[in-house]
Amino acid sequence: MRMFRCLPAFFMLVSLLQAQHQQHNTSSFTAQTSFPPDSFFIEKEKQDWEALKHKDKVAASRLLADDFVGMYDFGYLNKAKWLSQIDDQYSVDDYTISESKVLHPSPTTVLLLYTASCKGTGDWAEFCSHKTRVSDLFVKRDGEWLALFSQDTPAAPNPQAAQ
Repeated sequence: MRMFRCLPAFFMLVSLLQAQHQQHNTSSFTAQTSFPPDSFFIEKEKQDWEALKHKDKVAASRLLADDFVGMYDFGYLNKAKWLSQIDDQYSVDDYTISESKVLHPSPTTVLLLYTASCKGTGDWAEFCSHKTRVSDLFVKRDGEWLALFSQDTPAAPNPQAAQ
């Protein structure tokens, strides 16, 4: 009789262990999912910079998801507004990408973090006058990796670096 009273507790314990096992398997997906190498996403970002540098709206458009959002100190830009900044009123003459780090939050998303510096004229002169920390979220849709979100933050000097 006692054995039958323990069965509900046993089944509850088994259910909890199964839930923990499923959660562990879900959180360790990166070991089971193959991503392109980190350099792939850095190259995607360089393609974006090259599109700006060469004023190539077609190339830039192919790199951005249709629901792209950019978040900057002056506000948000959707894909159309972001592409409209590619015109003759400015120039990005040169750029560097450094201190890059790639994170894999899910099987279909990648977060690229890096420091950018550039040289530019016109509307881009102010932006290029300081280093910027950039975070770009890429999503995999229909077999293509596209930029869905980007945020630029002016880089401040690191007071701990001088110590």
